[in-house]
Amino acid sequence: MQKAEDGNKKYVILFSDGEPSDSNDKMETEASAVKLKEAGYTVITVGLGLNNETATWLGEKVASAGCAFTADTAEELNKIFQNIQSTITQSRSLTGVQVTDIIDAEFELTDAEIQRLRADGAQVTVNEDGTTTVSWLDQEVKPKENGASGWQKTIHIVAKESCLGGNNMTTNVNPYSFLSFGGTQLELPQPTVNVRIAYQITDTADTIFLGENLENYADDAAVRMKDADSAKMTKVYLTFYTDKGCREEITQENLKKRDLNRIPRITQKHFCRWRKRQMLPTQTHVKRCNL
Repeated sequence: MQKAEDGNKKYVILFSDGEPSDSNDKMETEASAVKLKEAGYTVITVGLGLNNETATWLGEKVASAGCAFTADTAEELNKIFQNIQSTITQSRSLTGVQVTDIIDAEFELTDAEIQRLRADGAQVTVNEDGTTTVSWLDQEVKPKENGASGWQKTIHIVAKESCLGGNNMTTNVNPYSFLSFGGTQLELPQPTVNVRIAYQITDTADTIFLGENLENYADDAAVRMKDADSAKMTKVYLTFYTDKGCREEITQENLKKRDLNRIPRITQKHFCRWRKRQMLPTQTHVKRCNL
C-alpha cells in the first residue's frame, strides 16, 4: 500500500448493506482498514439498513474516527453521500463545473436581465413550457472561505402577470436545476420569494328573483364579477358562503341545486370571496455553490 505523499488527502469509502459473511471476512476487512490508515488514507464507512452490531463494528474497527455513517432509507443515504462529497472537495477547487438553473414558469427575466446574464457568460434559453434555462459552463468553484460562497451568481426575476403568487414560492425547478462535475450531479437549492397579493375589488351584488333557475349562476358569477382585463379565470378561485363573515361555505354544486320556489319569501343572500395575485417587483434569485 503506497503512502499518500502527494499532499492531497486520500479517502476510501466502504459501502455495506449487510453483515460480514464470516469471521474471516471481518478479520480481512479490519486488516485492510489498518493498512489504509497507516498509509494516510481516511476510511469512511456507509451502511444501509444495518443491525446495531454491524454498525458498531464498522464504526469501532473499520472507519476512521468520526467517519462511520448509517442510513435506513434511500433519502438518508443520498444525504450522507452528499455530505461526504462536500467533505472530500472542501479543500480544493473544482474546474470544468456546469451550473444549470431552470427558472420556474411563474417567473421570467426582463430583456435587460437576459442581456446582463449573457454578458456574464451565461447561456439563457426561454423554453416552450414557460420555464427559462440559465447555464454557466466550464466554471471554477473554489472552496468556501470565511463564510463566503465558493461560487455565486445572481439572477433578477419578476413574477409573470399570470402568476397568482403566495408565500415562499420556489423560483427554480428541481431536480432539473443542478451542478455537475466529473460525472457527479448535485441538485441546487431552491430559493423562495413572496409574491404580494395587492388586488382590490369593490363589493358587488346580484339579485335573483323567486323562481329563477340557479343552475348556471355559480359558473356565470365568475365572469360577471371579475375584472375582464386582468386575471385569467383559470387562475381565479371562487368560494361561496351563506353568511357575510364568509365562514359558512356552500359549494357551487349545492348552490346550483337550491330551489328558490321552496325557499320562504324572505331575502336569501350568498356571498362570494375570490382572489387574484398580482405581478410583484423584481426579486433576487441567488445561486450559491459551496464546497
